[in-house]
Amino acid sequence: RELTESWSSLYMKFSSFTSLSVPAVPNAEANHISRQVLSMLRSEQLAGPADLHHNTLLFATNVIAEVNNVFNYQIIGHVTAKASQSPGKPRKKASPLLELSGSVEALTEVWQKVLRLVGQERLPAMTKLCSALHYIITGVKLPKMMPILLPAFTDVVTATIEINPEARYGSEVANRFIDVYSQYCTLLEEHLVNKMQGDVATRVMTMLQTGLSSTNSCVRNRTRRLWLSVDNSRLDISVPLQRALKDLNLPPYGTGDSSNEREDASAGKQHRVSGSFLSKNRRSVAPSSPLPSPATVSKTTAPRTPKSTSAHAALLQMDDKDFVKISSPAGGRGRRHLTPHQKEKLQERRCDIPALYSDLSQQFTQSLESS
Repeated sequence: RELTESWSSLYMKFSSFTSLSVPAVPNAEANHISRQVLSMLRSEQLAGPADLHHNTLLFATNVIAEVNNVFNYQIIGHVTAKASQSPGKPRKKASPLLELSGSVEALTEVWQKVLRLVGQERLPAMTKLCSALHYIITGVKLPKMMPILLPAFTDVVTATIEINPEARYGSEVANRFIDVYSQYCTLLEEHLVNKMQGDVATRVMTMLQTGLSSTNSCVRNRTRRLWLSVDNSRLDISVPLQRALKDLNLPPYGTGDSSNEREDASAGKQHRVSGSFLSKNRRSVAPSSPLPSPATVSKTTAPRTPKSTSAHAALLQMDDKDFVKISSPAGGRGRRHLTPHQKEKLQERRCDIPALYSDLSQQFTQSLESS
């Protein structure tokens, strides 16, 4: 009992002194775990083809997705005066991304490796990465962080568009990526596209060129709307981007009408109809009237006439005034008139043609000639 009371009093003293200590930076645990994952991804043990370490990469994507899911975005950057001005622990210069720096770097690092996966693990890994990116871009509400946060994901988004996510990961994962890509483009429109310059402008323009040239109609249409929100008068447009803008009739080389977008939408509808023909149209198409009984068919249905007979009857009914009959000099159908030289050549045995089975064919030919 005395020992318990001593420990209780010690705990009470510790609790009273805790408020006087320098508080920890919010979300420090999440940043620490992300830094550990990042160091693991950059280690020499993960060098080589990505499929050799597919289980490790899948584990890393799960950790990053969960860390960004539990991250408290409401208090990001809320560091107290005691923490920022503490003389006991001099702090390094804070990253512009604050506590999200480790998560952002780890996410982009593992994303590049997952894009090189070809095994089945690529599907759940890409799903987790899309979830992690969704958590970050929808959770951050600080406008001052957006010009730094959004360009950090431009390269991985461009690389994913370039490989066509629907062809690599299937429609389900591709739809998830397209939803995240649409959210990303919306944030670019609000915070970045009309303020970008230098290296950021170059990377965003590369993403625009890749998206406009994409074979995926959803990606292409969303990138088209993003380009229409850009003030292109002050941008240095590259040659590949100029070519893509001319093909889609977008400014400054076109009017920017939505005819191509409507064509893409109709093409998508036709694609869905054709893809579901075997499974849906066979059940949905029903006869307009009930089928007649066999007896009714035998009584009402007229016997079919051969095509040759009907064609011959049609020729007989034609008026002779409209046509001129020309007698053929061949004398009859199926006859072939040969010259004496041709008849002589046909009677000769072709010795210059090699037989497929030399012995058997030679014996068979000799037996025929002797008989």
